[in-house]
Amino acid sequence: MADNVSPTNDPAPAAPAAPAAPAAPAVPPTPELPPGVRLYEGMWLVDANVGREDYGKVVAGLKELVEKGGGTWINGDKWEERRLAYSIRKKKRGLYIISHFSAPTECVTRIDRNARLSEVVLRHMITVDEDGLSTSPPVRTIDDDDFGSGTGERRFFGGGGDRERRHSGPPAAARS
Repeated sequence: MADNVSPTNDPAPAAPAAPAAPAAPAVPPTPELPPGVRLYEGMWLVDANVGREDYGKVVAGLKELVEKGGGTWINGDKWEERRLAYSIRKKKRGLYIISHFSAPTECVTRIDRNARLSEVVLRHMITVDEDGLSTSPPVRTIDDDDFGSGTGERRFFGGGGDRERRHSGPPAAARS
């Protein structure tokens, strides 16, 4: 009887395996820090032209800046290049670099001072990093076209000029 196996009793053929999903970028584990040392995240704004010409030199300068202040550089990533809302040191475009470093709490003021005196750094912000070493991309990339049509059109705070005035005649002060 074992030789008479009906086709309905055969196990179903195995479905082809689905291709594996691409792995998420590996985030290094948060390092073990001694007491009095914290993990910080730094956002550095540098001149976009300098960053395009020699990105490695810019990151080396930032690393030196942190280490000269008493910190330990962990990583740094290019975030994005953008047009600045206003000129900073006669620069119109900036390159944002996000980094992680560890430092004793008293060293952060030295790192901050070194960044202010640096010719590479246009602006910077240092915060305590509480979520680990994740460096997520920006939520939305803003193009230069997002800042208006360039024709002088005012889209905010009124400025339409096509509304009728409420009061015709002299201003309220002159009417009374």
